[in-house]
Amino acid sequence: MTDDRPELPPTVKKKLEETFLRIQNGAAAERLYEMMDKSEKAFIDEREEELFGEAAHPLFGKTIGMWMQLRGVSQIRAIIEVGYRLNFITDAEREWLLRESSETFEDAFAAAKTQDLVLDEKDRTIYWKGQQVDVNWFSRAKLWNFLWLVVEHAKSGDGVDACDFGEVGRNYAAKMASRLRREVPGFPPDLAACIVSESRKTRLSIAPERIRLFQTSSTDSLKEVLGGTPKTSA
Repeated sequence: MTDDRPELPPTVKKKLEETFLRIQNGAAAERLYEMMDKSEKAFIDEREEELFGEAAHPLFGKTIGMWMQLRGVSQIRAIIEVGYRLNFITDAEREWLLRESSETFEDAFAAAKTQDLVLDEKDRTIYWKGQQVDVNWFSRAKLWNFLWLVVEHAKSGDGVDACDFGEVGRNYAAKMASRLRREVPGFPPDLAACIVSESRKTRLSIAPERIRLFQTSSTDSLKEVLGGTPKTSA
């Protein structure tokens, strides 16, 4: 493991080296590849010869290289992120390693460059297909809360119904979706078209892996919602 930067604290270096050994192998590389979405796999497949050469196992020893190519990050950042994604690093360890290794936390703006839909709870900002949606969501609290919940459920591959909003009518979700389309100038029509009603549920027809959700904790640290569960994020 090499990286041009000031000497890391011994405990940080030890953890990074341990993680490096756990992820830089064929089994881990294959797991990471299978977790990628179609566009990410296509990106890697196009660079297969460059990344993997003629190795007996096409992904052997290339876990970190894949992530560096895919995300354009440093080797250390790749070790941390892959270790976290493969559950070899906890939330607290990830935050600690990023901080101690002087790696910056990714924000919604950066995430919007690679994902379709990104929401930032703190700033109430939405990015759709790389562009910020020009809407003041602080003046539209109910619609923001509705949209956040719909997107959060979509991240888990689910939809919402009236029960998710407390004591409201059974058609509440469908009515709120209609309000988004009718009452919010600047809300992208193609994003609105992704909010669909099926039976008693309202769903967002966007693949979970194309969605990123950022929120803040009680300590004001950056969190990302992954599959409906808040976890410390890059």
